[in-house]
Amino acid sequence: MKELSVVMIVGALLFAAGCKSESSSGTDAGKDVQQGETVAEVMPETTVPDLESEVAEEVVPPADVQPETAEETAAEMTAPDVFDATVTVKVGDKETPVELNTLEKTTFEGKEAIRLMRIVEVAAIELPWNYHYNFIASDGFNVLVDKLEGNYAGLPYYGELDYGFIYYDEEKQTLRVGWDAALNMSGSLKVKGIGGGVIEAAEVGATNFVVKVGDVRALMDTETLPKQDVVDYKHPEDGAKPMIALGEIFTAAGVADAADYVYKFYGNDGFSNNDDNLMPFANVEHAWYEPVKRRIILEEQWDTNVCCWSVKNTVLILGVTL
Repeated sequence: MKELSVVMIVGALLFAAGCKSESSSGTDAGKDVQQGETVAEVMPETTVPDLESEVAEEVVPPADVQPETAEETAAEMTAPDVFDATVTVKVGDKETPVELNTLEKTTFEGKEAIRLMRIVEVAAIELPWNYHYNFIASDGFNVLVDKLEGNYAGLPYYGELDYGFIYYDEEKQTLRVGWDAALNMSGSLKVKGIGGGVIEAAEVGATNFVVKVGDVRALMDTETLPKQDVVDYKHPEDGAKPMIALGEIFTAAGVADAADYVYKFYGNDGFSNNDDNLMPFANVEHAWYEPVKRRIILEEQWDTNVCCWSVKNTVLILGVTL
């Protein structure tokens, strides 16, 4: 047992000596640093990564991207949609509600807007050229009743809806109707408060048509206009029929400068003579409106060889400036 104890004591002494040697070595290294060398000087430069710089490069946004403030983000989230409104298209007893914020946007006088044509198209009206279009505001203001006394000639025809708009009037804080300045629409058609309102289709009567020449918009009635017997050269077998001279029509409509225009005729199905085949006024003096078929009739030598001036179911005679 004594021999074993001696061995254990000797082993312990040898282990202690080894630990002292390692501790002394570590202390020397510490002294080397304290004697003037920094850690950076002791270690090679490439082994000290610049972590702070690398992190900064990852989070810095491009110079042209400005982060939104909390206020800006909140404003975007809470900004109301000015087109969050409904306009109802009414044709007879049929009503079609149209959600404005579902429609294609355009611009009108620098403001975001929706074309009236896009709204009316949703209702898929049969023969849309057979109507003029009235506006009733959400407060009940009715252009046709309150301003035009039932004369729908003062309302836009279908083709003009492509130049009419609904936009948000910042000053009045409401949705309203606006028109391309070239149409020279009356102020009563610039209806405010159209959000929640109605676009109402007013049908052209069976004995009616509209003359639009310059600033004149006239509703004509075939039953009251003077007539003369005329033979349609294309159908001589029908004999003479009572017809209305186009010249008489312009006089009755109050068009003083009819000779300054060329003419386009629209049927209730939208058919018309092409823009490169407008009727000169010289031919107008040899043309008639036949009331039964509502067709334009000409003397043979004054007719066109290009399709077509002989439009049937004519609901609109339009003067176009030369």
